Amino acid sequence: MPGVFAFADTYPPRLQALALYEANWINSTEFHARMDKRAVSLVQSAHADTSAVAQAGQPASAQLEASLVPFRGGQWLMASMTYSCLDENSRMAQRKAHCLRFLQADSTGAGIIQQPPWVSNTTNMHPIAHSVRLAPPAGPPISRHKRTQGEAS
Repeated sequence: MPGVFAFADTYPPRLQALALYEANWINSTEFHARMDKRAVSLVQSAHADTSAVAQAGQPASAQLEASLVPFRGGQWLMASMTYSCLDENSRMAQRKAHCLRFLQADSTGAGIIQQPPWVSNTTNMHPIAHSVRLAPPAGPPISRHKRTQGEAS
C-alpha cells in the first residue's frame, strides 16, 4: 500500500501507533514496542524538564492521571502525565504527555465505559490492571494519580 504509511506519518507518534494497530497494519508486539519507546522518551524529557525547574529553585512536580478508555472492543488503561517545565522565557509552566502508557485491561466491555456510572469496569477485568506499572522506571517523582471521568477504582 504505497502512501499509506506516509499518510500515517503526519500524525503524532502516539496516534500513529494507535491508528496502525486499530487498522491491523501492525501487530501487538510492534504496537507495544512503539508505545514503550515513546514512553521512555517522554519520561526522559519530563525528567530533564523537571530537573531544570528544580535547578532554577522552583518546586518541580509531576502528576500521573489514569483512565479506562474504549479501544478495539475492550477496556484499555491510559496514563498521561502533567509535569513542571520552564517556558522559553524561563517562567514556570506545565506540560502534558498524553497517552504515556496504553495497556489492555479487558478484551470486552468497551460500551460500558461510556455509560453511567462512570466508575464501571467489567467483572472479568484482568487483575493485573489494578496494579500495573504505568510509567517506565526512569523519571521524575510521580504523585498518586488523579481520578478522572470514566476511570476505574
